[in-house]
Amino acid sequence: MNDTYGHRAGDAVLRRIGTTLREHCPEAGFVGRYGGEEFVMVTENAHDAEQLAERLVRAVRETTYTFEGQPIPMTISVGVSVANAEPGTVVFERADAALYEAKADGRDQVKIG
Repeated sequence: MNDTYGHRAGDAVLRRIGTTLREHCPEAGFVGRYGGEEFVMVTENAHDAEQLAERLVRAVRETTYTFEGQPIPMTISVGVSVANAEPGTVVFERADAALYEAKADGRDQVKIG
């Protein structure tokens, strides 16, 4: 993104993606930026996690975004992990591994960790 459109556009796109994720987050959930281009969403309803992630991927893909008059296509890859009775770090590690798998498999998709 930054190589093609520049850092200002990349930052603006990250903000827009964050807004889109918040707009589609369940009421009892939380969305936050986790790393450079990574976001985390925490929600209580684990049984719908994969469907929610698929809706998020579609919502970002279908969001029209223009920066300084230039349309910029947006996509996300999502790594999903459901918390059981393990430490939070393990849950995040599984989600992060699933995210990297989604990126390696072509991006713009959901993987379960």
